[in-house]
Amino acid sequence: MKNRGLLVPSLLLLLACSTNSAPNDAPPPAPTAQPARDAGPDPRSAQYRGYEAMNEILRSRLVAKPASFALSSYLDAPGADAGSGVGANLAQLVGAWSGKGTLNSFQNGTPNAMSFLIWRVAFLGFGKDVAALCPGSSAPRTVANLEIRADLAAVVQSICAWPVASARDEAVLHAFWNGLTAFDAPQSEYEAWRDHFLGPTYATATGETVIPFMVTAAMLNPYVLLQP
Repeated sequence: MKNRGLLVPSLLLLLACSTNSAPNDAPPPAPTAQPARDAGPDPRSAQYRGYEAMNEILRSRLVAKPASFALSSYLDAPGADAGSGVGANLAQLVGAWSGKGTLNSFQNGTPNAMSFLIWRVAFLGFGKDVAALCPGSSAPRTVANLEIRADLAAVVQSICAWPVASARDEAVLHAFWNGLTAFDAPQSEYEAWRDHFLGPTYATATGETVIPFMVTAAMLNPYVLLQP
């Protein structure tokens, strides 16, 4: 693997740059317990879907342009040389197929603290680019020409007005959740996500602040991130 020596320093730099944009940097809501008939993936034994699968999920559910969208773009350390491959190398640590023919196998799919951090950095970066689509935003974008699907773009525009009542509307929040998770997760997971963002932590936040964390919390949900 190229640039292996850059991975840990780059990851630490990414972490430092990704934890300063929300009130108290509140963690995503913990998933609620499910009854046995709908237990979902067990984080103690389930594997990640993997980088390629999650990248395709974002491309099919949210991203309209560019066609070459790569979630690993958000893993490139600020100041890294163009084409250094740091982001692509980090992406291999969150689940990837490796080898040829009969030797091809799924590697690095077991959740751990380091890989979870990589996912969080990537999704938070993507969420910031989505928030940068809000009217009047001057925030820099990692993917400068990012566009999201028209139906979700309308929902995002509503949430951009946060914390006004129309941005916190049940129908708006449910539409955003469904756009992110595509019904992978049960209703109880939506309710935990919704209640977290309607709580006091984000009561006076702006849309540009809350959107990245909404995206991150939804995509890190075990029903979305882990193999069924």
